[in-house]
Amino acid sequence: MRTLTNGEHYNFLWIDTEHAAFSYNTLLEQLNTARMTGTASCVRVSMRDMNHVKRVLEMGPEGIIFPMINTREDAFYAMDMCFYPPCGIRGFGPLRVVRYGSRPLDEYLCNYDKELTRFIQIETVEAVKNLPEIVKEKRIDGFIFGPFDLSASLGMISKIFAPEMISLMKTTIAIIKEEGKTVGISSGTTCQKDFELWTELGINMISAGGDFVFLRESASRLLKKLTQTMYPNQNKSESQGY
Repeated sequence: MRTLTNGEHYNFLWIDTEHAAFSYNTLLEQLNTARMTGTASCVRVSMRDMNHVKRVLEMGPEGIIFPMINTREDAFYAMDMCFYPPCGIRGFGPLRVVRYGSRPLDEYLCNYDKELTRFIQIETVEAVKNLPEIVKEKRIDGFIFGPFDLSASLGMISKIFAPEMISLMKTTIAIIKEEGKTVGISSGTTCQKDFELWTELGINMISAGGDFVFLRESASRLLKKLTQTMYPNQNKSESQGY
């Protein structure tokens, strides 16, 4: 997956099919739009279903994310769906990925496994307990925390900065770092203090914000500017406590 370090633009775009209510056509439009900007796309799939994963991969994302992986068997099956036989069980039909024949098929087959970055999400206590076995699956490129689901599995949903959560994350990060793999986290926050904490813990891939967050924050800033401009006396009165 293409990674930029000079602030040119975002390193990747996270496209979520797990919770979002959109079709395959919408997903394809989003992938095409991201591709036009040169930004890599990671698609979180909605299920560990071979047909679903196959359809997503044929659209050519640079990364794929499997949620709720709890056992080594879960992880092994997820990776199997990303590889053609004899290395996996993926069905063959990469028409869009080879640009309908304009890209040599042999070139694609020699490079497809290196062009796709494969992630699984760690979202339960069960997954953390099984992590020493899960990390043995060499085809996984990175592991991404789902902090809200992980906190829920601890019985403290949304308390993602509780001491118990931080302790569990430290344990998890140490296991993953031992294998030299990427450690990520997914959150809708735009808070820099959160980013700093996660970086200090050893996380080196952060998915942050979201379209709804950007719209809400931008709309809020615009409303504040309009109010200050159109109703200056009202703002002055409110600040003086009248």
